[in-house]
Parts: sequence; C-alpha cells; structure tokens
Amino acid sequence: MKIYVDADACPVKQEVERVATRNKLEVFLVSNGGVRPSLNPLIKSIFVSADADAADKWIVDHGDINDLVITSDIILADNCIKKGMRVLKPNGEELNSINIGNSLALRDLSSDLRASNPFLQGSGKVFSKQDRIRFLDNFEKIVRLLKKKKVMSMADAKGLKVRSSGAVQSATVKTLGGSPVTMPITEVYTSMEKGVIDGVFTAFTAMVSFRIYDVSKYSINAGLTATPMAVAMNQKKWDSLPEDIKAIME
Repeated sequence: MKIYVDADACPVKQEVERVATRNKLEVFLVSNGGVRPSLNPLIKSIFVSADADAADKWIVDHGDINDLVITSDIILADNCIKKGMRVLKPNGEELNSINIGNSLALRDLSSDLRASNPFLQGSGKVFSKQDRIRFLDNFEKIVRLLKKKKVMSMADAKGLKVRSSGAVQSATVKTLGGSPVTMPITEVYTSMEKGVIDGVFTAFTAMVSFRIYDVSKYSINAGLTATPMAVAMNQKKWDSLPEDIKAIME
C-alpha cells in the first residue's frame, strides 16, 4: 500500500511521516508548491501545476485499490473511493462509499448558501488537539488493516496468529503453520484491530454478528469443519409418515 497526502494546508503531515516511517510505507506529498521536501527517503514530494484540480488529478491517476489518501477535499475523496482507495480526513473521519453521499450533499448545500449570500461566513472550526488524536488513532488502525497479509489459500496461513476455538481448530492452525490463539469471540474485534492476532477461525455468521468484517481485509471459505445435523422423531410419528417420505429420509 501507498499513502497519498493532499498536502497543501494539511495539518497532519508530521503525523503521517512518523507512522509511515515506523511501518516502512511510501508517502507522496502532493501539492502546488510551498511544502518543504523531506529528507526521509520514504517521503516523496510531488509538485504539480497551480491549476485548481492538478493535485487531485495526480492522486487519482497514480493511486490504486487499497492505497490510502489523506484529504479534506470531498470531490477528491469521492473519486478515490470510486477507485477502491481508502480516504481519511485530517480530523480522523474516514470517508467511504456509505457516508460520502452525505458529505457531497452537505458540500453542495454549503456552496449554494454561500452563492446566495456572499457575506455568509464559514463555520470557522479550528483544527483541534482532539482532531489530531482521532486522526492518529484511525490512521494507525487503517494502516494495520491495509498491511495485513493477503490470504487467498490455506497455505497463506503460515506464520499467522489465528484465534481458534477448541483442540481441533488449534491443531488445524498448527498444521497449516500458524500459531493458534485462544480467546473469547467477543475479544476478537479489538485484538484484530490492535494487531494482537492476524485472523480468526470461525463461521461466517460470527463474522457478521461480531462485525469482524470491519477489521478483516480478507476471508476464505476453508471447508475444514462440518456441523452435524440430525432429524429426530419418536416412533409413532415415524410410523405415520407416507412410505415415499420415509424413503427420502432413509
């Protein structure tokens, strides 16, 4: 994964560089100029023309699926999301396919209000310490998620810490070369979010019930377990069934 920063007036460039350096991730600071180049070899300064949309176009053209974009520009965010990129605002709010529609609508409404009243002032909200803390927290979470090892076959489980339940699942994880970790299913979300474990051995119903899909980038239907099902009835009920139905059940 790569990180793209809409760098003009971005208040969290230092935080991005610090986290990216720790995780050995390449960062592109895209601006119209005026951003001091970093001596860090992982931080690339990209200077585009002074055209209003030049930086946005460069980011959209060069970014790819699962890359991360840092921007407050809603139009840029929308274009990046359509391309499969993750978007995080400097205040820590993540924009995605679910909430980008509301953000676009609010942007259009604000533009209309300003157009109808040129003396209307903006909200003037100041970037706060809490915004910076929330950004760092969510930035770290997204980086951990996007860095997860791609699991497309059972062989990819080698070296991973996988939550398993019971002796059979633990033995299976060991056979695949992973390290089984025992914990309640209720702790899986937080553990995956913080990188304590890499994955979980569980049913898809649990993925939904405990929202594990929020913190898991990949899933695979392993087909390693089966849940036995039985139909039980008393003798009187069995005897009352038609012969063709009995034949099907037998």
